[in-house]
Amino acid sequence: MAPPKEIPVTDPTPIGDTQPIDQILTADAKSFPSGLKSLGYIPKGFTDVTLNLDSFGNDDDIQIFSADGTHLLGTPILTNTDPVWSSKGITSSATANSEIINTANAFDTGASYDGSVLSTATAYDINTLANTNVYKGMTIKFSGDGHASGQYLEKVTIDVVTENLVLMVIGNGIFNASGTWTEPPTVVPSSDPFSEDTSIVLSAPLGQSIETLTIKATPSDTTSLDTADSQIATASGATAAIGKIDQAIQKLNENAVGYGALVSRLTSAADNLSVMVLQAVASRSSIMDADYALEAAKLAAQQILKDSSTAVLAQANALPNNVLSLLDQQLG
Repeated sequence: MAPPKEIPVTDPTPIGDTQPIDQILTADAKSFPSGLKSLGYIPKGFTDVTLNLDSFGNDDDIQIFSADGTHLLGTPILTNTDPVWSSKGITSSATANSEIINTANAFDTGASYDGSVLSTATAYDINTLANTNVYKGMTIKFSGDGHASGQYLEKVTIDVVTENLVLMVIGNGIFNASGTWTEPPTVVPSSDPFSEDTSIVLSAPLGQSIETLTIKATPSDTTSLDTADSQIATASGATAAIGKIDQAIQKLNENAVGYGALVSRLTSAADNLSVMVLQAVASRSSIMDADYALEAAKLAAQQILKDSSTAVLAQANALPNNVLSLLDQQLG
């Protein structure tokens, strides 16, 4: 049978200990504790993502990473320009790898911290989001960290998420967060009837034509069986529906009989193949036996030649003695 024309999109599932953001955030703000645990991950395929943070006077900062450990947005670790990282003991790639870059936080196995593409926010503006990072087809815009100027709101937008992104909020307090996004539409598999002819090789003897069996398509959906438009709201409709159902049952019975015959045909072909295998094994055994007999004959011939040579040599050695014996008799 042919596969469905489209594959349905399934809901995102947890990665490690980290839930997708559609299971964590809503358009209404909710409170969370900051720390070294991922808040959630942004699934591939989400579009028009907007994230909002209010840290209530605490220095809690949004951080976004790719699943391989690339730091895409937030405050830098390696330059220690912001205390949110150093207060947690994260001051190097090594400490980042040991404390946050792990599968529980939705990072890939073997991921490693990389801060090379992180752009330092040059200004803070919650409205224009002037700080931009473009990475693998994603345009990520950031308000910047306004803590130094007494601003505790942060905002991030992403036009399209081309791979899973890890969302963290690093700090030492309680913050409010909200988010909106557009999820990819669920693709419903096609309900069109499908069934196709299938060919099976029954045998392929050496030097002979390949024997095949073609199983004809047998679609058995409501469209193919002509029952899709049946209705029983009226007596005449119910009568017509019963007639169509009877015809559909008859068609299914015919298909079942046809498949029964095919099963018998395939069973017979399997039996014939078994016989052919036995014959091939017997032929091989005969060939092996013939080779053994030939080698045995060669060995016997070699043994006869050896024995003959020994006998001739013995006769040759005895000949001088026989001559001497005759001379003695004549002279004596």
